[in-house]
Amino acid sequence: ATTDFSTRISVTVTLLLTIIAIRFSIASCLPKVSVFTLLDIYFLFTMGILLFATMGYCIVVNISDLDIANTVDRLFLILFAFGWFVTNGSIILYWYFGFNKLKDYQQ
Repeated sequence: ATTDFSTRISVTVTLLLTIIAIRFSIASCLPKVSVFTLLDIYFLFTMGILLFATMGYCIVVNISDLDIANTVDRLFLILFAFGWFVTNGSIILYWYFGFNKLKDYQQ
């Protein structure tokens, strides 16, 4: 768990740079609005999850007992996966029900 810290950080930084690049490339195609869109919220949640993962890496690498480090690493994996599913599930549900309200309003 503690031996692959540099690999984990490099993957996280790559993902963060990819998210920022996608955000900038999409921003030129979308209209400028003064409120947060669903896409902005999604990008913020994604960056928050990456920040949480990075904090987990930093905590795990500083634990000297290998068994405890592996246990904490698994705990962060479970919390990371839970956060990812909750974030994506809530955004999908918000989009679905918000879209249906918009359709009902237009009719």
